[in-house]
Amino acid sequence: MAWGFVAFALSFAFILFTNNPITHVIGNMFSGVGIVLINATIPFDLSNLANKTQFPLVIAMNTLVSGIAGFFAPMLIAAVGIGAGAQSFMAGIVLSGVVAVLMFVLRIGNQLENKTQSKSVKA
Repeated sequence: MAWGFVAFALSFAFILFTNNPITHVIGNMFSGVGIVLINATIPFDLSNLANKTQFPLVIAMNTLVSGIAGFFAPMLIAAVGIGAGAQSFMAGIVLSGVVAVLMFVLRIGNQLENKTQSKSVKA
């Protein structure tokens, strides 16, 4: 999943620092890669880690938390004084980079994969 945050940072960088439609399309492609690597991986990992009886609740909680985050994110961004446009893209680059580094250092994605694989081997 850390590579997904790297893809998001590249996406923001391609769009912010270039003024070319082709590089903007490439930036949007990186955004798509990030969405696939993060947004599709989280429910998959949750479904593998959850007990079969807990699966609906786990997915519902994931959906609820995602919705709440989507609701509060613009308010938090405005509260810290990040404006629309270049400032928000720069914040996205920095936050995506920080999260990617933390995930690489803490090996969060690898830990989830190992738990998922060990659970599938036991089944």
